Amino acid sequence: MTENLNSLLKDARQGREEASAWIPFFEGFEVRLAYLSRSDLQAIVRKSRRRTWDERHQPVDEIQEELLAKNLCPYILDWRGLTPDVLARLLPLDRAKLDFDELPCMDENKITMIREVYGFADFIQENLTSFARINEARVEEVRKNSTTSHSPE
Repeated sequence: MTENLNSLLKDARQGREEASAWIPFFEGFEVRLAYLSRSDLQAIVRKSRRRTWDERHQPVDEIQEELLAKNLCPYILDWRGLTPDVLARLLPLDRAKLDFDELPCMDENKITMIREVYGFADFIQENLTSFARINEARVEEVRKNSTTSHSPE
């Protein structure tokens, strides 16, 4: 019997809890990302395009960065470690004016991070579609959580 990979993937996506994992982005700053198939990411990118016409009446497709960032937000499930110290190293902000413990993971902050932090948008897109990387991080997280220290008897 020949198996159809597309059917197998559809079956695997249905009835299975979404794969997600904490992936480190910067020293002490991790992002919890949900897996997104390559075809779903391509659909999001397509929806974020706008077609214009140049002076020679040729079509030009442009990515609407703000819309793309908004469409990626649901796949950024959470983050931790985005402290004022880390943020001041990622963006030109005055550390003394940052009066919070950690920047909350909400859509407005996600969009700003994608738009303003160099490499963050690429990091999100690369890691969302890497099931191997997400799965590896999940396995490592389970391993760390299951390791118990045994006290000498």
